[in-house]
Amino acid sequence: MNITLIREKYPKAIYRMLLWLDNARGFDKSLEGEAFDFIEDLPRELYNFFDLQGIYVGVKPQAYPSQKLVPIFDAYIICRDLTITPIIIDCVSRPEAEEQAFLKAFEILEDKL
Repeated sequence: MNITLIREKYPKAIYRMLLWLDNARGFDKSLEGEAFDFIEDLPRELYNFFDLQGIYVGVKPQAYPSQKLVPIFDAYIICRDLTITPIIIDCVSRPEAEEQAFLKAFEILEDKL
């Protein structure tokens, strides 16, 4: 995940995430790099963070991956207000699809803040 891009495009969302990491995991906000390393190593934490923000990220294999022999993954986001944002990305791995979904989740959170 391109943390530099995320920090530039979504500063309010990143600040909210750093506050959450500070409270939930005891990360010092001044040690941003360490916090981002933690998130990159454990993407599950991003699911937890966005859940608490009312932004629910999901990744699923396509039901019919159009005659391809490798699984293809799509992602979606459901917000607490029940708006659904499908992200049709055709990624060949779950981590790829998660990355695209988390980028969209940061964008949504930035707009909400």
